[in-house]
Amino acid sequence: MGKLKSLSDKTLEDSVLKADRKNCRNFGMCGVGDKAIYLPGAVFSRRTYVPLSEVTHVFKRVAYSNADGKGLLAPVLYVVVRYDDGKEKQCIFKDIREADKMLEEVNRVAPSVYTLSPAGVEKQKKKEELDEKMKSQKLSENAEKAIRALDRDETNLKKSPGLYENLSGIARIKRKMDLIKPAYQWIVFIILLAGIVGFVAAIVMRQHGIITSTASVITMLICAMIIILMINTKILPGPVKNKKNVTRDYEQA
Repeated sequence: MGKLKSLSDKTLEDSVLKADRKNCRNFGMCGVGDKAIYLPGAVFSRRTYVPLSEVTHVFKRVAYSNADGKGLLAPVLYVVVRYDDGKEKQCIFKDIREADKMLEEVNRVAPSVYTLSPAGVEKQKKKEELDEKMKSQKLSENAEKAIRALDRDETNLKKSPGLYENLSGIARIKRKMDLIKPAYQWIVFIILLAGIVGFVAAIVMRQHGIITSTASVITMLICAMIIILMINTKILPGPVKNKKNVTRDYEQA
């Protein structure tokens, strides 16, 4: 191992650095030790370092770059190490799970280091202040009654998981049904009907010798595919799953 270069103004003694580098936990081209975070150099992994005492933030950043020179934007994941009151070094990660593990390790060995960007830390602080402010505000009697009623209903639902799943399932089906416009149902119905007519017509014309067997088979396959696709859209109402029955089940639930 060659001599490691410190990116920070502060350096570690060679003996301390050597032992820490040897036992550091590796994540991609980076590493996290008890004394420093190790980052890639120009070519090789973990050839530079920043003492943990100088690190203020370690966080993920997603940037976009032109992919394949065709103008398409591809996301690129970085882990950014912020140190010395504003300097940054970012490293590319191919696997977000490795990046998450690195942040977890940083949080374990150096709890005082933020695992959010400065903007993220500020946003989190504002959210916590808002939550504290909301908790400190005294609710009206009606609001407290409503909260108690919701808590009671939630407790009852947890006691009956089958009821909860039934309510959730019916509500989900009703939302989907409400989003389906009648015009879409008519379009799907017409296409489905055309597929059925085409399928039957291909059989009849083949029997009467109007078209060849090959053309008949191709037509039947295309029509069958159209029929299957239209049925799988689940837009058309059925004898059980239709707006009237779903609305009735929803109101009963």
